[in-house]
Amino acid sequence: MTLDIAPSKETYLSKSIFNLEFENLFQKSWFFAGVTSDLPEAGSYKTLHYAGYSYLLIKDRNGNLRAFHNLCRHRGVELLEGDGKLEKHITCPYHRWTYSEEGRLIAVPSQKTCFADLDKNSWNLKNAGLGILNSLIFLHPDPDACFENWIAPVKDFLWPHDPTSSELKEQPELIYEMQCNWKIFAENALDGYHLSHLHAETLGGPRPEENEWIRCQDHLIWYARDGDGDRHSLPLPVRDSLERRRASKIAHVKKHVFGGVYFLFPATLIVPTPYNFSVSQLLPSDEGSTDLLVRNWSLNSWFGGEDYSLKDIDGYDPETGKIRSVKWSRPALKSNDFQTEDVWIAEKRHKGLRSPAYETGPFADGSGGEEAVLWLYSALRRQIDYPDQR
Repeated sequence: MTLDIAPSKETYLSKSIFNLEFENLFQKSWFFAGVTSDLPEAGSYKTLHYAGYSYLLIKDRNGNLRAFHNLCRHRGVELLEGDGKLEKHITCPYHRWTYSEEGRLIAVPSQKTCFADLDKNSWNLKNAGLGILNSLIFLHPDPDACFENWIAPVKDFLWPHDPTSSELKEQPELIYEMQCNWKIFAENALDGYHLSHLHAETLGGPRPEENEWIRCQDHLIWYARDGDGDRHSLPLPVRDSLERRRASKIAHVKKHVFGGVYFLFPATLIVPTPYNFSVSQLLPSDEGSTDLLVRNWSLNSWFGGEDYSLKDIDGYDPETGKIRSVKWSRPALKSNDFQTEDVWIAEKRHKGLRSPAYETGPFADGSGGEEAVLWLYSALRRQIDYPDQR
């Protein structure tokens, strides 16, 4: 399949195109920010950065979550760092402007002398958009953005997993440092054609005719349909292997049918299975580098039945806190890890794009082929006015 919407090499390599995407997509979109248990008690706070902006999450005294842009209204200084618990209020370290947990400006040093006419009610913290779904927290830079409108297309197909459940234990957060354009990794995630080839030894399929992506407006959901033809969240070889090992299933999801991958546009991947649950967020840095943040919850570790630490992960660099391909001790295809295989192939593909011999090839037909990749570009072109590069 070839369509006019298929991307040219400049779509991946151009800094100006990346800047268009950064400003018109990532700085104007919903993104995964954590889970409700990250803020366990009143006064708990968490800070995070996404697409150049700093955010602050707080659980107030009534147990409600609040989201703000993490900057003082006086000179724009970041108010808090990391995560923790408020002693009482939020105080800027620069000039000691102080805010309540509801974001109200409540104290300004030397106000009578220096700001005699200041209306503190006009200088409260700026809110950010906040949405919560099955204990997952999503943020948006625009406080008026409607979370329900964004998530509604997948509401009828949702996963039943609750990562805050006492059944599940979170494993260490992983950050993959990838030397590739963010769209290359996103494309790979949506490519059903590669599953039985690149992942022949790790996933064992399914073939293009045995898997499908369904389109929910700009979001996408993947199902394995190998074996009995019904919808499953895992390929048949993985299902059979786990059954033979009598791996424990998550009790609160056993009777549900759900997808194996949820791509929430533009850059969030949710992977639920009967055995574990993960959320990944793409964090692009520039046109040739992208971080992939992954959080995992499981009964039995993704890595074979025991808890793991970061030092157990091949490629982990303690200096950066990230997994880097230059630190791998063995070839990706010998890793027995499909995530490593995906990172490896994404980086190899980005290198290939630089060749003068590269031109965009045909796309495999079918929703279990590469059609979902073109759906991604259809959604991107509705959001971004890309320059014509043909």
